[in-house]
Amino acid sequence: MPSKTDEIFKQMATAMSPFIEGNTAPLDEARVLELIRDNSTVITVTDNTRKVSNTVNGHVSLKQVLSTYAAGFINLLMVGEAGTGKTTIAADMAKALSLDFAFISCSAGVTEPAFLGRVLPQSDGSWKHQSTEFLRIYENGGVFLLDEIDNADANVMVILNAALANGKLINPITGVVHKRHKDCVLIAAANTYGHGADAKYVGRNQLDAATLDRFVGATIEVTYDTTLEKNLLKGILGTSDDVQAIISTTSNIRKAISRNNARRIFSTRSVLAMANHVKAGLSMAKALDRVTVGWSDNDKRLTK
Repeated sequence: MPSKTDEIFKQMATAMSPFIEGNTAPLDEARVLELIRDNSTVITVTDNTRKVSNTVNGHVSLKQVLSTYAAGFINLLMVGEAGTGKTTIAADMAKALSLDFAFISCSAGVTEPAFLGRVLPQSDGSWKHQSTEFLRIYENGGVFLLDEIDNADANVMVILNAALANGKLINPITGVVHKRHKDCVLIAAANTYGHGADAKYVGRNQLDAATLDRFVGATIEVTYDTTLEKNLLKGILGTSDDVQAIISTTSNIRKAISRNNARRIFSTRSVLAMANHVKAGLSMAKALDRVTVGWSDNDKRLTK
């Protein structure tokens, strides 16, 4: 009996029939994309077929991330508000692909040695290169998340650009050439599209065109997953009316933030924090006060 994988490949072959010798039927591009999107439990890259865990039930954007990878992209950029779940998506992707996961939060204080390693003195007077999680994933395979990449130092980005584009990285500290493993997936996460600071994310840097070019065709917008939030709320509060009340409150606040261009976010973390306060016995109003501590009266007025 044919397996599900065999059936998927058969359907893809039909949809891509123009590439079969002697067939003059038009390319059914929509069907090809549909099959990739709906069957992201089978990931095909060049001559490799990798099965993904069937328990991919995470963030709504996870399927899009996996299908982008299935299309052959190994450099991906996720852009979204703080707290939308970008780090969780990257970790879930690694789990789905049965790969190791590691990450680093980029900032002006993160320098080249955080990626390239350091040469340190040993007790016997010799010097030894101390490697990094980045190099381990780069050479051995895995998913590595470059979090807050729009906050990274420009000099670090030069190193990362080479790693993203060339399939190898020449380490100026040791002179060693590190080759990228075929199963190394590099994901960047940002709060902006790399065009510089905005009203909310005032400390973000502008990414140069060379960096952004590494992610052409593989930039994914990540928004709040309201279905996931609802399920998480049920896990905290059960099936009480408080779940729907928090969902409604969250929806109204986010719509007001967008409508008034308010310089605030109401993240999934805020939603879950509110639920925990309600579970502990606070009223809905007091729970909301707890998660909006520090908001000015004008902020609260703009989010009503």
